[in-house]
Amino acid sequence: MKQLIISIVFMCAMLSGQSQDESEKKFTFSIRTGVAVSLYDGLSYTLIEAGVQGEYRFSERFTLYMPLQYHHVFYLGAGNFNQSVGTLGLMAGPRFYGRKRFFGGIGIGYALYLDESLYGSFAFQPHMGWNFKKTQLTFGYYSGVFEADTPGFMELKFAFKLGGRE
Repeated sequence: MKQLIISIVFMCAMLSGQSQDESEKKFTFSIRTGVAVSLYDGLSYTLIEAGVQGEYRFSERFTLYMPLQYHHVFYLGAGNFNQSVGTLGLMAGPRFYGRKRFFGGIGIGYALYLDESLYGSFAFQPHMGWNFKKTQLTFGYYSGVFEADTPGFMELKFAFKLGGRE
Protein backbone atom coordinates (compact mmCIF):
# COMPACT_ATOMS: atom_id res chain seq x y z
CA MET A 1 0.00 0.00 0.00
CA LYS A 2 2.89 2.37 0.71
CA GLN A 3 4.10 1.81 -2.86
CA LEU A 4 0.68 2.83 -4.22
CA ILE A 5 0.65 6.03 -2.15
CA ILE A 6 4.24 6.89 -3.14
CA SER A 7 3.43 6.23 -6.81
CA ILE A 8 0.40 8.53 -6.77
CA VAL A 9 2.29 11.31 -4.97
CA PHE A 10 5.15 10.95 -7.48
CA MET A 11 2.67 11.14 -10.40
CA CYS A 12 1.11 14.32 -8.94
CA ALA A 13 4.56 15.89 -8.58
CA MET A 14 5.49 15.02 -12.18
CA LEU A 15 2.22 16.34 -13.57
CA SER A 16 2.48 19.57 -11.60
CA GLY A 17 5.95 20.07 -13.02
CA GLN A 18 4.57 19.73 -16.54
CA SER A 19 1.86 22.28 -15.81
CA GLN A 20 4.35 25.16 -15.88
CA ASP A 21 3.95 25.52 -19.67
CA GLU A 22 1.34 28.32 -19.82
CA SER A 23 0.40 27.56 -23.45
CA GLU A 24 -1.04 24.13 -22.57
CA LYS A 25 -2.43 24.42 -19.03
CA LYS A 26 -3.16 20.70 -18.86
CA PHE A 27 -2.96 20.46 -15.07
CA THR A 28 -5.45 22.05 -12.66
CA PHE A 29 -4.96 22.18 -8.91
CA SER A 30 -7.92 22.80 -6.57
CA ILE A 31 -8.75 23.16 -2.90
CA ARG A 32 -12.01 21.51 -1.97
CA THR A 33 -14.46 20.95 0.83
CA GLY A 34 -17.68 19.03 1.21
CA VAL A 35 -20.26 17.42 3.40
CA ALA A 36 -21.92 14.01 3.23
CA VAL A 37 -24.68 12.09 4.98
CA SER A 38 -24.70 8.40 5.74
CA LEU A 39 -26.92 5.99 3.84
CA TYR A 40 -26.85 3.71 6.87
CA ASP A 41 -29.01 5.40 9.49
CA GLY A 42 -30.37 8.65 8.20
CA LEU A 43 -28.40 11.55 9.62
CA SER A 44 -26.71 9.59 12.42
CA TYR A 45 -23.31 9.65 10.73
CA THR A 46 -22.10 12.73 8.92
CA LEU A 47 -18.86 13.28 7.06
CA ILE A 48 -17.05 16.59 6.58
CA GLU A 49 -14.22 16.74 4.05
CA ALA A 50 -11.34 19.07 3.29
CA GLY A 51 -8.65 18.39 0.74
CA VAL A 52 -6.90 19.11 -2.50
CA GLN A 53 -7.26 17.67 -5.97
CA GLY A 54 -5.27 17.63 -9.14
CA GLU A 55 -6.70 17.03 -12.58
CA TYR A 56 -4.57 16.28 -15.62
CA ARG A 57 -6.26 16.69 -19.01
CA PHE A 58 -5.28 14.09 -21.62
CA SER A 59 -7.78 15.33 -24.20
CA GLU A 60 -10.89 17.49 -24.42
CA ARG A 61 -12.98 14.64 -22.96
CA PHE A 62 -10.70 12.67 -20.60
CA THR A 63 -8.80 13.65 -17.46
CA LEU A 64 -7.01 11.91 -14.62
CA TYR A 65 -8.53 12.95 -11.29
CA MET A 66 -6.34 12.72 -8.14
CA PRO A 67 -7.77 13.82 -4.77
CA LEU A 68 -6.01 13.82 -1.41
CA GLN A 69 -8.62 14.39 1.29
CA TYR A 70 -9.21 14.39 5.01
CA HIS A 71 -12.61 13.12 6.15
CA HIS A 72 -13.96 13.49 9.64
CA VAL A 73 -16.85 11.15 10.36
CA PHE A 74 -18.89 11.89 13.45
CA TYR A 75 -22.02 10.58 15.12
CA LEU A 76 -24.90 13.02 15.59
CA GLY A 77 -27.24 10.84 17.68
CA ALA A 78 -28.41 12.28 21.02
CA GLY A 79 -25.57 14.81 21.16
CA ASN A 80 -22.97 12.05 21.51
CA PHE A 81 -19.87 13.12 19.61
CA ASN A 82 -17.60 10.48 21.18
CA GLN A 83 -17.92 8.19 18.17
CA SER A 84 -15.86 10.06 15.63
CA VAL A 85 -12.90 9.19 13.46
CA GLY A 86 -10.68 10.94 10.95
CA THR A 87 -9.51 9.34 7.72
CA LEU A 88 -6.97 10.34 5.13
CA GLY A 89 -7.98 9.25 1.63
CA LEU A 90 -5.84 9.06 -1.47
CA MET A 91 -7.47 8.21 -4.80
CA ALA A 92 -6.99 8.45 -8.53
CA GLY A 93 -9.26 7.73 -11.45
CA PRO A 94 -10.66 8.85 -14.79
CA ARG A 95 -13.13 11.62 -15.50
CA PHE A 96 -15.13 11.91 -18.70
CA TYR A 97 -16.43 15.27 -19.89
CA GLY A 98 -19.56 14.58 -21.94
CA ARG A 99 -20.19 18.26 -22.43
CA LYS A 100 -17.88 21.18 -21.82
CA ARG A 101 -19.21 21.77 -18.30
CA PHE A 102 -20.62 18.36 -17.24
CA PHE A 103 -18.45 15.42 -16.14
CA GLY A 104 -18.65 11.99 -14.56
CA GLY A 105 -15.91 9.88 -13.05
CA ILE A 106 -14.70 7.49 -10.40
CA GLY A 107 -11.89 7.68 -7.88
CA ILE A 108 -10.36 4.48 -6.53
CA GLY A 109 -7.86 4.32 -3.71
CA TYR A 110 -7.27 3.81 -0.03
CA ALA A 111 -8.58 5.37 3.19
CA LEU A 112 -6.13 5.35 6.09
CA TYR A 113 -7.74 5.72 9.52
CA LEU A 114 -6.14 8.06 12.01
CA ASP A 115 -7.39 6.02 14.99
CA GLU A 116 -4.98 3.27 16.06
CA SER A 117 -7.74 0.74 16.75
CA LEU A 118 -9.04 0.90 13.17
CA TYR A 119 -7.47 -0.20 9.91
CA GLY A 120 -7.36 1.29 6.46
CA SER A 121 -9.70 0.17 3.72
CA PHE A 122 -10.35 0.26 0.00
CA ALA A 123 -12.17 3.47 -0.96
CA PHE A 124 -14.06 4.43 -4.07
CA GLN A 125 -16.00 7.45 -5.20
CA PRO A 126 -18.24 7.51 -8.28
CA HIS A 127 -19.34 11.08 -8.94
CA MET A 128 -20.76 13.57 -11.41
CA GLY A 129 -20.46 17.30 -11.49
CA TRP A 130 -20.38 20.65 -13.15
CA ASN A 131 -17.22 22.45 -14.14
CA PHE A 132 -17.32 26.23 -13.98
CA LYS A 133 -14.62 28.79 -14.75
CA LYS A 134 -12.93 28.82 -11.32
CA THR A 135 -14.96 26.20 -9.42
CA GLN A 136 -16.39 22.68 -9.59
CA LEU A 137 -19.53 21.35 -7.93
CA THR A 138 -19.62 17.56 -7.45
CA PHE A 139 -22.33 15.16 -6.28
CA GLY A 140 -21.50 11.53 -5.64
CA TYR A 141 -21.09 8.51 -3.43
CA TYR A 142 -18.15 7.81 -1.13
CA SER A 143 -17.29 4.47 0.44
CA GLY A 144 -14.29 4.06 2.68
CA VAL A 145 -16.05 4.17 5.99
CA PHE A 146 -15.06 3.25 9.51
CA GLU A 147 -17.56 0.44 10.16
CA ALA A 148 -17.95 -2.67 8.01
CA ASP A 149 -21.75 -2.53 7.95
CA THR A 150 -21.96 1.14 6.92
CA PRO A 151 -22.84 1.33 3.22
CA GLY A 152 -21.30 4.73 2.53
CA PHE A 153 -22.16 8.38 2.12
CA MET A 154 -23.93 10.62 -0.40
CA GLU A 155 -21.77 13.72 -0.73
CA LEU A 156 -21.75 17.23 -2.11
CA LYS A 157 -18.40 18.92 -2.76
CA PHE A 158 -17.16 22.31 -3.85
CA ALA A 159 -13.69 22.80 -5.36
CA PHE A 160 -11.96 26.13 -5.98
CA LYS A 161 -9.41 26.02 -8.83
CA LEU A 162 -6.07 27.69 -8.19
CA GLY A 163 -4.87 27.59 -11.78
CA GLY A 164 -4.95 25.76 -15.07
CA ARG A 165 -7.52 25.26 -17.74
CA GLU A 166 -11.19 26.19 -17.41
